[in-house]
Amino acid sequence: KEDNEEEDPEATLATRTFFPTRTKRAHRKVHGKIGLVQLAREVSKRWKALDSVSRSHFEGLAEEDRKRHKVVMAEY
Repeated sequence: KEDNEEEDPEATLATRTFFPTRTKRAHRKVHGKIGLVQLAREVSKRWKALDSVSRSHFEGLAEEDRKRHKVVMAEY
């Protein structure tokens, strides 16, 4: 890539991205590393058990990121 080339804007992060990222970090701190399949099952189980207030927090983060991405793409 040349120095004068602009970088492409980052993609949006979906709700399913915000929650697993935080869940993985928390799980890894407590239990150490586990396999990908086992981790995906654990994250899925925690998401299904999540209360509506917490779930709406992560959905809000995703919505903010979609708005950010829309602005960035308009400028791009």
